Amino acid sequence: MTKGTQRYALLWLFALLCVVVMAVLTRKSFYGATTFKELSKNENMDEYKIQIFEDDGDQRIFSDINDFEELKMNSNFIAKIRVTEDRILFSHSVYTKALVETVYKSKQDVKENEMIYIYEPVDFDEDFEIFNSTNGYQLMKSGEVYYVFLNELQTVEGYRKSSDEMRTYTPSSTAFSVYPIQKGKTKVLDFDRLYRESIGYTYKEIKEMDILTSEESKIEQYYKLRDKVICEFEGSET
Repeated sequence: MTKGTQRYALLWLFALLCVVVMAVLTRKSFYGATTFKELSKNENMDEYKIQIFEDDGDQRIFSDINDFEELKMNSNFIAKIRVTEDRILFSHSVYTKALVETVYKSKQDVKENEMIYIYEPVDFDEDFEIFNSTNGYQLMKSGEVYYVFLNELQTVEGYRKSSDEMRTYTPSSTAFSVYPIQKGKTKVLDFDRLYRESIGYTYKEIKEMDILTSEESKIEQYYKLRDKVICEFEGSET
């Protein structure tokens, strides 16, 4: 091997080593959980403070629902699903993969035992240890079964969706789109404690609730709708 060839080989190895070192350093610069499963291992998760954002930016998505017929009419995908552990954390949502058990309404050709994806309007801020919920939406639990009222993922005109995006949905109403088979322990949250006092609520205090709100009327409406959902869909399966 000539000196020129040796020099070239050494330079090439040095460049390759630099790339490997940079890759390792870049990977180490990332921190925090990227999935809900990873986050659940965090010992401090139960002590995260709760924030509820009132967002009226999209009236179709964030509006209240008056009755069961309106809920069905405003949802183009209705199904019974089982939430998987495959859940990715984003800055303003949790991207949840769910197994479809029964389809009641769909514009797409979605069948039983197929997978769908749901953008749930909540997020976890690890830097400030905060659980953020949009309009009181409660994160679904991994492994649990729910009745869901959803709409297809909205995109700009002309955008061509991928196969996964074709089966990706958002809640049709942040307050009234998700109903667990097993009823949670929901209670009215104290307004002053929730919005004004520094003590606030922790995640462990609210994680078993079905809906997060300081309004008793909203809880009453939620469970009135849930009774209708259970009555209609569980009766149709027997």
